[in-house]
Amino acid sequence: MKTDVANPIQRFVFLLPVVLVVSLVAGAGCGPSGGDLLLHVAAAEGRVDELGSLVVHNGANVNAKNKRGQTPMFIAARNGHVEVMAWLKKRGADVNARDNGSQTPMFGAAEFGHIAAMAWLKEQGAEVGARSKGGQTPMHWAATRGQLGAMKWLKDHGAEVSPEDNGWSPMIWAAMDGQVEAMKWLHEQGVELPDVGMLSSTLARAAARGDIAGMAWLRQRGAEFNYEMMIEREQSVPILSKIPLINRLFVNRGMVRDSVPAMAAAARYGQVEAMKWLKEQGAEVNYTPSGYFNDTPLILAATGGHVEAVMWLIQQIADVNDKAYGDFLPMFMMASFGLVEPMALLKERGADVNGTNDLGMTPMFWAAGNGQIEAMAWLKAQGADVNAKTHRGETPLSWTNNKDAKAWLLANGATK
Repeated sequence: MKTDVANPIQRFVFLLPVVLVVSLVAGAGCGPSGGDLLLHVAAAEGRVDELGSLVVHNGANVNAKNKRGQTPMFIAARNGHVEVMAWLKKRGADVNARDNGSQTPMFGAAEFGHIAAMAWLKEQGAEVGARSKGGQTPMHWAATRGQLGAMKWLKDHGAEVSPEDNGWSPMIWAAMDGQVEAMKWLHEQGVELPDVGMLSSTLARAAARGDIAGMAWLRQRGAEFNYEMMIEREQSVPILSKIPLINRLFVNRGMVRDSVPAMAAAARYGQVEAMKWLKEQGAEVNYTPSGYFNDTPLILAATGGHVEAVMWLIQQIADVNDKAYGDFLPMFMMASFGLVEPMALLKERGADVNGTNDLGMTPMFWAAGNGQIEAMAWLKAQGADVNAKTHRGETPLSWTNNKDAKAWLLANGATK
């Protein structure tokens, strides 16, 4: 399905690779970070004794704020330390203190599903439907982390299920972070599902997490594996166009086609079972997202070092010497990343260790260029030429800048 509509909800999709990385590597931990005072560190770790020393003996302010404007009460709430929260309250801490974004401790507790902390805050007069500067509520924050218990608690205690935040409801927040269970619950409460573009993007996030049940649910509701849309990219600083990844993501080219690739998302995070499910459902195994150069699932799996995913994908390739990959023939990719086991499988399936790309380079060039000594040794053992030449007369020795690769080549018959 394709569309030429570039609404605010669709516009985020071109950030998929960045959002996936951020959302998946962000852990559930919520301890102290840069800019916190000692008081905040003690609150995060639940150390009442140290708080007592800092406040009683050293005169620390219980409502002191860190660089993000968060008080120790906020930090204690997002870590679920009710004892610390009660101790702070007795000494004058504000349960509705707002940080730089106008979020209260209730937001922090809801984000990490600390229901006991949320209940205590409400008993002390905290608002369950407080609004931040951007219009978000604790329900938004719970949704983005998939905290179903917190979401249900908020609803039971008077919070609005689907408050609007400049058009971005908790449903959208849940969808953007791939929180399918939160989406299901919201939908059961009567909240309308997002459009097909957002559902398809959520399916990709579910694929990245290996959430097969979530993908099935989204698929039943219209999500597509390789949804394409026309989006308008924002203007970027010209110098950024010199950086390939930044250029692909941010430089304004007007209206361009972009996509939400579920198979690529699963491959990037090595979710083999999700990949198999997607293939069974008809997803194209070697789909290359529009506007993403040659970021095929195979390349993305190799980039992440997911050997099992790479091996499975290689088994799905009909022709391992297919020039459709251009510079990125499978053997080249594996040599570049030093993945010898997949290289051996490719050779078993007919890949040529001396095969050339459009410039006349062989896999040895790619292994040498990235200092992959083990891959270079394997290639030589399989008959690869250490003195192969490109159309311009370059050899692996003249082409690489890697000192170890140069030394290995010289020791293994390369000529200057």
